[in-house]
Amino acid sequence: ILTRAEKASALVYREILMALDAACEVLLLDEDVECEDGGSIVNPLMEILRHDTGMVDNMSNSGTLRKSFLDAMAVIESVVSTHSLEHSLRNIEISSTEQQRDYVSHYGNVVPPAFFQRNEAIWRGRVKPNALEHAQSVQLAAKRLVEAIAVDFWGVETVNYNEEDGTLDLSEAKETKNPVMQDIFNNQIAIKEIPTWAKDAETTIKREKTTLQESDAKTDRYYFHPRDRNAKILKTRYTTEKVQEAMSDYVEACINARSEVERVLTKLSWDIVDNGHLPAILQASHLNLILSTAAYHAASSNAKGWSVAAIHDDEDDGNNDTSSAGHFQGVWPYWMAQTESVPNTFDLNGLFLLTAPNMSGKSTLMRSTAAAALLINSGLCAPVSRGSAIRRFDSIFVRGASADVPT
Repeated sequence: ILTRAEKASALVYREILMALDAACEVLLLDEDVECEDGGSIVNPLMEILRHDTGMVDNMSNSGTLRKSFLDAMAVIESVVSTHSLEHSLRNIEISSTEQQRDYVSHYGNVVPPAFFQRNEAIWRGRVKPNALEHAQSVQLAAKRLVEAIAVDFWGVETVNYNEEDGTLDLSEAKETKNPVMQDIFNNQIAIKEIPTWAKDAETTIKREKTTLQESDAKTDRYYFHPRDRNAKILKTRYTTEKVQEAMSDYVEACINARSEVERVLTKLSWDIVDNGHLPAILQASHLNLILSTAAYHAASSNAKGWSVAAIHDDEDDGNNDTSSAGHFQGVWPYWMAQTESVPNTFDLNGLFLLTAPNMSGKSTLMRSTAAAALLINSGLCAPVSRGSAIRRFDSIFVRGASADVPT
């Protein structure tokens, strides 16, 4: 639904990738697992999938279906960043971590890392960098901002970067303590006071001035009070034109990059729908749902001591007594623990008249038998002991008083 509505996020597409990859692994189970009776695991799953989803003819066999899964994975992987899925996806070759390098800008302590995190974390790592045009603009704008802050706020005369980690070198900065303040609410970087070392520090130009005095025009660094998001002057903060311009360019570049990520993901949804990959995603999701349901049922049944019983048809002969509707070995109420109940063993052959005093367990036995028969006929585990068997049926009738429902 999200993909068709063009609302699927990168996280959703990563979940789809994992579902497709798991489905590919499932379709190879017959090659990796040998059944005790020599049967198939995949074919019954395909039958259930075909029945539940109305699988189209071109996906009717496991090989064709698996190929459709791989094609859908290739389309998604070409756009969505998979840097956290290197060891999870087994059926498709993904780009190396270095090729998907898309980390939040970091230049040391010149600018609070939280500022870059606030502006970039919301869109970084969603899609591959080579699918974006504005990602490089953000990197350049971040570098210009860092250099402007280093010169105007820290007092760095010559900008140098550390070769090892790429951070800006502050060893020769005139400021010994970090003067930079981050305004989270207004998404700004400023300082509390004009540095004492700044050239012509006594000359400040307020933002409301439209012209500069001649003496001021000769300075390449001047300070003024910035404005907040409501255009009100922040009298306890100072900045410079160079920093303000670099910061505006950086924020705008981040906004453009975020919009581009959304456009790329929207286009991906178009490609998935237009190129017919949506049915494959649906089949993979349903296949995972079937298997997860079966896994949870098996785990719960093992914990409760439930077992799998045999099912025989009317045309069976030899090993099964087709005259009996079923042989129930140690059946007990499904709503009770095995250790707290009394099991019953009997053959359901012919018509029975069950009589006993009130509250002696007649309804409990009938309800337990009906529930066990329904579970067994559905191919599920049931509250019976090993050795139970029933005939395949298509209907079952049980009547019980509403006041006699177990709680």
